[in-house]
Formats: sequence, C-alpha cells, structure tokens
Amino acid sequence: MSAALATCLCQLLNEQFTNQLFPEEYEDEEAIEDSIGTSLFVIFRNLCQTPEEDPSRQQILQLLGDMHQRQPRLGYHLLYFLKANKICEDNMTHYKDFCKSLDGKDLAGCLLSDLQLCQEDDVHLFCYLIPDIYCQFASIAVGNPELLNLIVSCVDGVQLQELVCHVMQGNLVMFRKDSFLSVLNASLEWETFEQYCLWTLISAHTIPVDYILPILPKLEFPQHAEPLTSLLLILKQNCPSEESLSCVLRRDGRSADPFALSILRYWSQEHEDKLAELVTMQLTRQTTTPRKQRLRDKQQGKSGPGVVQILYHLEQLRKTLKSTSCE
Repeated sequence: MSAALATCLCQLLNEQFTNQLFPEEYEDEEAIEDSIGTSLFVIFRNLCQTPEEDPSRQQILQLLGDMHQRQPRLGYHLLYFLKANKICEDNMTHYKDFCKSLDGKDLAGCLLSDLQLCQEDDVHLFCYLIPDIYCQFASIAVGNPELLNLIVSCVDGVQLQELVCHVMQGNLVMFRKDSFLSVLNASLEWETFEQYCLWTLISAHTIPVDYILPILPKLEFPQHAEPLTSLLLILKQNCPSEESLSCVLRRDGRSADPFALSILRYWSQEHEDKLAELVTMQLTRQTTTPRKQRLRDKQQGKSGPGVVQILYHLEQLRKTLKSTSCE
C-alpha cells in the first residue's frame, strides 16, 4: 500500500521536485515561507506535528522512505523545509528519524548523498543549508573532507565570503583538531581554486599553527604550490617558534623551492632577536646531543634539521640579505 501510494505521489509531485525550490530573494522571509507552501511540504509538516508516540508517525516515515527510493531529491527538500520552517522545535531530529527509516543507509551516508544531489541541482540552496548542517550534524560534518570538497568545488566569491562571515560571527565551525591533518592531506588532490577556498576558510578560523605544521614535510615544490603559499602567509602572521623553525629548516634548501628562504628572510627582518635565539638553540642541540640519541630520534621521526642543513639555509639567507643591502 505504502509503495503504491509513494509511486503515485512522486508522479503527481514531479514538477515540485524539478522546479526551482530556493527563491532568488532568499533573505525575504515571506519568499522563504511561500517556497514551502506547496503540497509536497504538507507531508513534511504532518511529520513535524505528529508526536513520536503516535503510531501514524511511523507510517509517515515509511511513506517518505518509499518516496525517497523513487525520488532522491526528497531528502534535501526535507532538509530545506526543516531549516525554513520556524514552527518545528529541534527540527533536524525529524531528518534523523527519516534516515533511520531508510534501508541500507546510515545517517552520514544519507546526509552526504542528499547534500551532493542538492549541490548538483542548486548551489545557492546548498550554501544556504551549510551553516545548519555543521551545527546540527557536527559529529558528521565538522572536519569531513568529502563535505568540504563539495563546498569548495562549487562556491563562488560571494558564497565563500558568506561562509567566512558565518565563521567569524561564530555561527559556523568547520574543522576540529583530530581530523584537521586528514583534511589537509585529502585537499592535496583538489583543484587549485578548491584548495585556495579551503585555505581561506582555514584562515577565517582561529587554527593554531601547530595544527598545520605537520603537513609541511609532505609538501613538495612545485606540485603543492597552493598549500605552500597559504602556509607561508600563515607563518608570516606568526612569530617564529622552536617547532615552526625546525619544520622550515628541515626543508631542502638546495632545491628551487623558495619557501624556507622567504620565511627566514621575513623573520630576520621582523623578529631578528627571536630568530637568532631559536637558530642558536637548534645548532646547540645538534652539536651537544649524543650521536646515539640523534639516531634514535631520527628513527622515531623526531629529529630536527642537521647542522649542515641549518648552515646551508643560513648561508642562503646571508647572501640574500647582502644582495638586498647592496641595492
């Protein structure tokens, strides 16, 4: 019975699934309210107004699940309704119950597939949903590389600015410490504009530089020019630390990569005393640490830059500063 009714409803409501859903005047509350006034949303409204203990609620969920099998767009239409509808309390619970009623899909898989379809159909609607998705489904969304790639692969400059403003106003958190490095690793395969969008969003958050530094040894020039450029600008905004200097000095100074020389030159101008103190510490550690300890640290991936490597970077810096002073 439910399957036959679902087929009939999907055919009758087909135009409502294919017509433009999100109003152009999306800041107008009346336009938003009008957009959820069609017959499709009557079913969603009944779901929201039916108490959990009411047996008919499960029948509604079953009907929606059968409709979703025939018309996958139903999922993001429900997400839009729950965001736009001001009546429902704790509204995203209804979407979670809907996903539970689907066979063979967990909440994360259901959410990501619905958002992907939404992104393909209407980028503006997709971006409208994003802040609520990160707030209501934080355990799935925050630090999720797949969702981040969906976002940065479709936004334009205006939409990116809106997301940055949401972040700076405290309405949107997109990263967390335990998954941050996996996001950076995944982004190395993304297109140039996608990577720059990601780093713009990273800059909007207050991300400690120590979260970012572990990616530096994996970055090669020129293959990873986008993250190298972004990380260079982040380091420029920070006073050098023992960890950041060690990561910089471990880079190959003999390659064409200008990363290490560029940040060392900047630090030598803006943080001369601090840089000198940290370089002295690096050299002292390398010359006073027992050889066995250095070998053990190297095997454990804890070794700092070698003396020869440090001196080579310093020589390159000396030449650059001398050349600049001659001009």
